[in-house]
Amino acid sequence: MFKENDKVKSECMMVLKAEVKTLEDQLEKLGDQKEKAETAYCALETELKELNGRFEMLRQQTNEGKAAQVEVSKLRSENEELEQDLVKMVECCSEYKKVIEELKSRVVKRRPKHQSLTFKLSIVESESVVVRQSVACQVTLPDAPGRHAASSPLSRSSSVSVLGGPGECSARLQAKLQRLEEERGELDELLYLAREEKRLLKSDVARLTSDLRKREQRVAELEFMLECEAEYQRRQVPTSLECKVESSGETLSTVDASRESFGWLRNVFGRNTPTFGNSCEPVPR
Repeated sequence: MFKENDKVKSECMMVLKAEVKTLEDQLEKLGDQKEKAETAYCALETELKELNGRFEMLRQQTNEGKAAQVEVSKLRSENEELEQDLVKMVECCSEYKKVIEELKSRVVKRRPKHQSLTFKLSIVESESVVVRQSVACQVTLPDAPGRHAASSPLSRSSSVSVLGGPGECSARLQAKLQRLEEERGELDELLYLAREEKRLLKSDVARLTSDLRKREQRVAELEFMLECEAEYQRRQVPTSLECKVESSGETLSTVDASRESFGWLRNVFGRNTPTFGNSCEPVPR
């Protein structure tokens, strides 16, 4: 009886030792697979950190693109204001022309019979901007005691010199003509500066438009990356290990990282993603 019990005990011990050895081998395999999974998980975390850095940079570039759009809108409004100012300047020049014509008509109407007066005004219009070319005033008086015939042309310099006695070409008329000429010179300078400013603004608008297109392209890339991130989150790559151990000696199964997800990441980013061993298959959830 005791011999039979010893025999049964020895057989049980042998079976238990065999099972323990099998379990130890399986645990050793699990340890290796766990190390591989942890390495892959660390690599995945590093990849996610890099992606977060890229997303932050793209967000900053998006904000810069919006600021550039605001600046372009401001420059366009300033350009429109400058164009309106140019139109007003042209109208002002036309008014000055009318004033000079009116002064000319008044001088001709009030001219005495014994005096001969000619007044010449030449204005050239180019590119919707009035440009002064030459203004000449010539007064001819007959020979008389205390009077001398004189001719005084007025060119681009803003001075008027008319000789003669009292009458229409008085000091007040000369002062008016000189003031109008000075104001015309100032308007010409302002028009030139406005045209240069408009040219510079057009150049800036072209440059900012080019930058805006580049930033819009970067924004499109950002949206694509965000879609990739959403797709990645949808696939839900597992980050923990689950083990299923059975004492019957069946093959041990664990949850491995999805090869499909890693292949998707490799297609998107063009990088070598870590892979696991072939001895482990996913456990269906």
